Amino acid sequence: MLTVYNVGQGDAFLVEPNCGCHFDQLDAPLLVDTGPPGAQVARRLSSQEVTVLITHSHEDHIGGLPALIRAGKIACLFMPWYLPEVTAIYKYIRSHCLIPIGRPDWTKMAGIRKILVSEGDRMCPEHITVMNPPKDPYCYFRGYPRREETNNNILRALDELTELGMDLPTKEIVNYETPIHSEGAEVEGLNEEYMAHARTFVHNFFITLSDRAAHIPHDSLPYYVDLHMALTANQASVVFEYRHPNLGKWLFTGDADETVFERLIASGTDLSARFFKVPHHGSRENMSRRTLEAVNPEVAIISHKNRRFGRSLDAHPHHEVIDMLDQRGIRTYYTNPVIKEGITIKNMATGAQENGIIKFV
Repeated sequence: MLTVYNVGQGDAFLVEPNCGCHFDQLDAPLLVDTGPPGAQVARRLSSQEVTVLITHSHEDHIGGLPALIRAGKIACLFMPWYLPEVTAIYKYIRSHCLIPIGRPDWTKMAGIRKILVSEGDRMCPEHITVMNPPKDPYCYFRGYPRREETNNNILRALDELTELGMDLPTKEIVNYETPIHSEGAEVEGLNEEYMAHARTFVHNFFITLSDRAAHIPHDSLPYYVDLHMALTANQASVVFEYRHPNLGKWLFTGDADETVFERLIASGTDLSARFFKVPHHGSRENMSRRTLEAVNPEVAIISHKNRRFGRSLDAHPHHEVIDMLDQRGIRTYYTNPVIKEGITIKNMATGAQENGIIKFV
């Protein structure tokens, strides 16, 4: 059912259900993320055409998308509902496909059906349910003011960030209008609700950035701005479950961080799954014991290449995550050898595994 592409530090998974699923009937299997550009996933696909889901906008998940577009291999493109993801994905496509347009204009990708997905959406009516991202921007910024209080707080936040040396277009941020318009955009999911939430999301992004910046050294500000943006993208990462009638449940997680799983657990969402794609290449910031207990998988997959993230000295996958999986006796497959202090502690998975259900290539 699942082909796991070794794309180095990135994700690319081809789902071929063969169970009467929507994606069987379209004859366009589901490619979940496309790896970094160097992985050349477009050349490795046996299918003439695929449906693509981009879980979030980081290059190790989106890098292969432009080549797929140029090759004409995409029947449908699913993207996370929330800004800044839609804009970031478009900008990446534009810069690598030489689309001659300054603002997001999805009409330049005519012929590809484009759909934004969020919590509760069903990518396949019977088999696939999206769990994250939520539509409500306050789910990302818990503890911060609701809409009626935001205006005063955004002005305060922008003043504080300006005093720290950031050059910000204050007027444009305060009066933010999403650059993605529904009229003629040919993107399913752009509606009045989206437009109303977009400004609130952007305002709260800067409010939370200001609060974080107030507690860090001035010379570290650029690093923490980048980190804040990366964490926001991870919080908007698509998480979905696939219910296979014969093989059981699969949980795909992109780079969703621990706040995503805490929100889902608190809401009573059933995260249990037989097969589990471990989030963010096995980062400790993206999975806790509580989350692993909620999923309670038999099989886990970690796509990685021993890359360090941020200032951590421990490369992905982190020791804590490996230990959690081992202690629970979960059969875990790694796309590359896990190397710690020059010693290989876990071998890479190759070929068919789990009675042919999963194939590593």
